[in-house]
Amino acid sequence: MLVKPSLPAVLHVARHMREIDRREVFSLRWTDSEEALAEDLMRIGGPAWIATAKDREPVYAFGLAPHRPGVWTVWGFGTDRWPEVMAPVTRFIKRVLLPAMLIDNAHRVDCVSLLDKVAGHRWLEYLGAERESLLKEYGRNREDYFMYVWR
Repeated sequence: MLVKPSLPAVLHVARHMREIDRREVFSLRWTDSEEALAEDLMRIGGPAWIATAKDREPVYAFGLAPHRPGVWTVWGFGTDRWPEVMAPVTRFIKRVLLPAMLIDNAHRVDCVSLLDKVAGHRWLEYLGAERESLLKEYGRNREDYFMYVWR
């Protein structure tokens, strides 16, 4: 089920984040503070959701953040229970979220993905994103990323 995010739900996902997501997310931030991440995501605006498992545990947090006029950035991270919600999240993104964003004055929706996150790259490509570029030494510890984009 997809629900409106709350600070406790986003913080729960952040505290139980998969290791690959932790590396991807925190290498782009000043600190490894889960609290600061959750607070920042609640503050940035833009549409966001929490995917919950059947037992209602928050499993995946995702959304869009306005970057500049016509340009939005997709963000998302999950717990080890991500496979339980992957199918409904995928359907929602493909059928509702991306078409709505691309119609609603957006000419670009992008996201960055850690070079090592191979399964994530396949998922982004399945969602229709194109790999645009390699961002060398983009992370705070010189991690490489790929830029993906929907136009």
